[in-house]
Amino acid sequence: MNINIYSSYKVKILTESNRLSEENITIYDNIFVKEKYENVKILDGGKLLEMIANNLNETYFSSLILSEKIIRFEYFNYNNGESWNIIYELL
Repeated sequence: MNINIYSSYKVKILTESNRLSEENITIYDNIFVKEKYENVKILDGGKLLEMIANNLNETYFSSLILSEKIIRFEYFNYNNGESWNIIYELL
């Protein structure tokens, strides 16, 4: 994988999350809701690298998975059990 500031990239951004539902009857219900969002953007390399750096600096960052065209960031909030993933697929 090569990302440089001189090129433009078409990127599919997928966000998957398991978050606590706000419709709990008590604070101890711990009902999780799965959500999924998808977006496609055209970004210059500098902006893409900036977004990658910001994802690495997130508070609950837990792992980074790299493959040929996919960058996957995984997050886990140890305070409440919520987790989410951000996946960049270079098209």
